[in-house]
Amino acid sequence: MVNRAMLAQFGIQDKDLVIGKYNIFRDLEVQKSGLMDLVRKVFQGQSIAVPNVRVPVKSIKKHYKIEKLDISSMYQDVL
Repeated sequence: MVNRAMLAQFGIQDKDLVIGKYNIFRDLEVQKSGLMDLVRKVFQGQSIAVPNVRVPVKSIKKHYKIEKLDISSMYQDVL
């Protein structure tokens, strides 16, 4: 799944580039961030709030071949 805000933020035109192709449990950036245990808890039904999560902008730009994006770093609160 992907929300419209993420697609718009990064200029990804087609949701089908993400849906059915991206798996958060195989995302190396999530694993490196140390958030995988929290992700598993969320998928087990727990509500968790995590402030100031670094968004892997460089990795997203590379994976989706995004060239025209004036963002070099981003942090977001995740609920």
